[in-house]
Amino acid sequence: MFARNVIDKLKKRKEILRDSALGQDQALILTSSLNAESQMKFLNIWRPVLQTMLYIISKRRKTSVESTLSVLTNYYRIKDEKYDVILDVFGMQQMKPDGEIVQLLLPNDPLQFVKREVYAEETVDSILDFIIGFIKIVLGDEQSFSEEFQSQSKSSVSAAGNPLGLTHGEPLLVVLDTVHLMDEPSWRLLELIKDECYRIGILLLVQTDTNNTIKIHPDARSFYEETFGTNH
Repeated sequence: MFARNVIDKLKKRKEILRDSALGQDQALILTSSLNAESQMKFLNIWRPVLQTMLYIISKRRKTSVESTLSVLTNYYRIKDEKYDVILDVFGMQQMKPDGEIVQLLLPNDPLQFVKREVYAEETVDSILDFIIGFIKIVLGDEQSFSEEFQSQSKSSVSAAGNPLGLTHGEPLLVVLDTVHLMDEPSWRLLELIKDECYRIGILLLVQTDTNNTIKIHPDARSFYEETFGTNH
């Protein structure tokens, strides 16, 4: 309820973004939260945000989400198990060729069904590199990709004059609720966005204990304390 109230108030602010591609009154505020089921997923809290970004940028390109994701994965040479994980993160399992079911390569653990999705470090690094590149494209910051992306788009917008980024050079606001349930890769992606992306603001809504200390899921606590410290 608190998150809904925050978002409703933000949408009423005149300085919050409007985007002509989505309609004059549509504020560019992307949101996500976690529950008992979704918190078990890899990159759990970012999935709805990334899927919405993919939909909007595909609409701007005037192509299907399948076409947009295909161009991106080909450009970044994503293959094999990394490709399967990315399809799962973006909710595009139907893109697996020949009707195959996406089989995610999780650790061989009989208790995996009650644990979070975990992948090899090299796989996680590659996927995060892909996603941070995707977010830069969404924000219009990835100029090296603009020409190729534009050449495969039906949009008449000039890549040089107005990139096919989501925000036309203006800030984007992301509201993440139940942040205390994020997995470690989600925290790592947040850190990458902080270091490498511009024109994006991220509002974190998180539970605290009686000492006003942020509660962090045990799976992510070590990375959180290493990166952000313990005095929060």
